[in-house]
Amino acid sequence: MGLRTKFTLLLVVLACSFMAYIHYLVIPPVGERALGIAESGHRAHLQLTAEAITPSLLESDLAKVYELLNAIRYDNPSWRQVELYSPGGARLYPLAEHVDFTDDIPILILEAPVGFLKPPIANLVVSVDMSSSIGIAQELEASLLLALGLLLLVLLVVVWCEVEWLIRRPLAQMVLAARKLIKGDFHAALPLRNSDEIGELAGAFADMRAVMERHHIDVAAELEQQRAHARLLQLEKLRAEFDATHDVLTGLLNRRELERQVSIALDQVQADPSKRYALLFIDLDHFKAVNDSCGHLAGDQLLCEITSVMRRRIREQDVFARMGGDEFAILLPRCDVKAGARIAHDVCWSVFQYCFEYDQQIFRIGSSIGLTELTANSMGVEQVIVEADAACYKAKRKGRNRVELADHLECAGIAPIGKD
Repeated sequence: MGLRTKFTLLLVVLACSFMAYIHYLVIPPVGERALGIAESGHRAHLQLTAEAITPSLLESDLAKVYELLNAIRYDNPSWRQVELYSPGGARLYPLAEHVDFTDDIPILILEAPVGFLKPPIANLVVSVDMSSSIGIAQELEASLLLALGLLLLVLLVVVWCEVEWLIRRPLAQMVLAARKLIKGDFHAALPLRNSDEIGELAGAFADMRAVMERHHIDVAAELEQQRAHARLLQLEKLRAEFDATHDVLTGLLNRRELERQVSIALDQVQADPSKRYALLFIDLDHFKAVNDSCGHLAGDQLLCEITSVMRRRIREQDVFARMGGDEFAILLPRCDVKAGARIAHDVCWSVFQYCFEYDQQIFRIGSSIGLTELTANSMGVEQVIVEADAACYKAKRKGRNRVELADHLECAGIAPIGKD
């Protein structure tokens, strides 16, 4: 139940209680006082009537008395019956018999002595119909209740509007601002800072929100700084991991990462002999001549360009590494000796076809390639690399620019690609 509903119910209860108080405790005395005033008026009128007929009675002029009483009765319609009795109780007026009224007619019986002496010369009795007086009193009561009800309604509306505008709406506005504050909105509208308690509450809320916003900004800045630092650390970690596994000059894998990849391949072959891997060991021919004649910068440029040439001749899944200096190695997954020999032949031919130009000089180099196969009988990473390296040097001894198999493999009959 909201504050508006609670306050409305409270106002309704107070209004009903006030109206009940007015109706049962205030209005009845007012009505009785109104009837008392009417009764006093009738008594005063009756007394004047008694004084008016006194001279005629003293003169025993009953005709005059009758005439006066008839006229008075005619002028006072609420006087339902006027009776004049002698001191002995004999009816002098009217000559007709006494009329008894029904209970539904409110009758007030008033009696006044006639004459200035005691005992009086007669008694005047009037039966007054109080219906009109009671009706007037009831109308007065209804008018009073209506006026008080309207006044109370106006007061309730005024109080309700004041509570609505001065209390409930500012509180609702602050509740909305608090909910937005939870979601990170620090700029929701707040009530005006008045000099009352609601204004003080709104001011305290605004001050609290400003402190929270400053703290939020500081935390956000610190968090962003930490994130930037974390990204920097991540980049440094990735760079360190890359540098630990790659050659700085060519971007190829280094010797350590190749050895790890060969170790993984050996584990797979020994677990499943149907898997086939071949390893190429490549040594560039005449690389020293470029270094000696043009310098190390030319040699570095040659290594980068030769890397691109060889990369175009191998498959995407092949593992390409620089072993150091002008030596390279390629691990060929899902590749037997014959398929490996074909790839080695393509690599050797592409290197032989390449011409290196530097400082108006043209160099043609070649490559000596040794090939071995990873089998379940391989004794380890070092043995496999030694076998491929030995096959490479065998190619150099046989004239360079050619592909040779390891000694334990059946010769595939691959002829030299070119001549020195």
